[in-house]
Formats: sequence, C-alpha cells, structure tokens
Amino acid sequence: MKLDRLKYSITTITGISLIISYVTFTIFSILLYRENWTPIITRISDLGSIDYGNTPLGAFLFNLGAIITGFLLYPFYLGLCIWYKNLKEEKKRKLLIITLLCGCLSATCLILLGVFPIHTDLIHIFWASGFFLLYQLVSILIGISLRSHEKFMKIIAYYGWSIGIVNFLFIVTQAPILEWLSVLSALPLVGLLAYNTYKSYLPN
Repeated sequence: MKLDRLKYSITTITGISLIISYVTFTIFSILLYRENWTPIITRISDLGSIDYGNTPLGAFLFNLGAIITGFLLYPFYLGLCIWYKNLKEEKKRKLLIITLLCGCLSATCLILLGVFPIHTDLIHIFWASGFFLLYQLVSILIGISLRSHEKFMKIIAYYGWSIGIVNFLFIVTQAPILEWLSVLSALPLVGLLAYNTYKSYLPN
C-alpha cells in the first residue's frame, strides 16, 4: 500500500521522531554511565558530562540526543500553527503564537544544553534556566490557548497544567527526581499533541 504522506502533519511526524530519539539516546547514555545511577540523586544533566560520572561515549550520546531533539522541536511547534485558523477568539490566536514562539525558544535552549554540558557551569545553568522557564510557559499556555477549540482534546490542557506544577516544584527545589519527572512527562504531552493534530486534521 502506498503511503499518503499528506496524511501526516509535520507535528505528528516530528513528534513521534523526537520521542523515539530522546528516549533512545537517554537509555544508551544511562547504560554507559559509570556510577550507580538513580533518579533520586542523579540529575539528567549529569548524563552529559564525564566529570559527573558518565563515559565519553555516554556523555556524547546524551548531548547528541538533546541537540537532535531540540532541532526536531522547531518543526513540531511550527506545525501546531494549523490550529490557528479555527480559533475564533483573537486573543486566543495571539496567545497560541506566543506559546509556539516560547516553544521554539525552548528548543534553542535545549540545543545549547547539548552544546554546553553541565561541566560548563554558568553557561549551562543559563540555558537550563531558560529551557525550564520556557517549558513552564508552554505547558500551561498551550492548554489555555486551545482549550476552547472544538477539536482539541481537553485532557491535554489538564495534563499540561499538571506538568506545569511538577516543573514549578523542580524549579523551586532543584530535586533530581522532580527534574526527571518534569522532563519525561513532556514526552506524553508531545505524543498527545501529535495524535490530536493527526486526528483533527486528516485530509478529506
């Protein structure tokens, strides 16, 4: 059967791709980690540095995964513009554009986190802070901007807001386990948005 490529939006394709990419690179990095690994004491960023217990190959794979995932986030967010045309309220349209711009900026931060691992200290902290703050905005604003859309799955908004709570707690406490929960909980959000976009904008 010939695959109809127009059937799949860029958000759906890149959403699935970035989930597979991030999970794959992270798993291989964990397998190569030299120290005893546990999400209770090991920060995600520790996987990207030989100074914090990883092997050179493990650190390279983790940072490469962050960079690839960041680049895939650009078309993922840009593809969500398809929701814009059926939003009836002008303020919701503007809010969606702001949300997607925040998403693209968070993608830039993620790429630079891969370029500047945790052992680069202040540079890494700067981009990490930018990533989590922008991610906080996206997880909350995506639900607010699209919740009134007739084709939008309302559970996505509620899930995004719950992520926002976890992410906020991590920003305040800096607990490694909350960092893992915050980052990994983003993957189902990506999957839900990819699925909702696919189901709502199938070609006739």
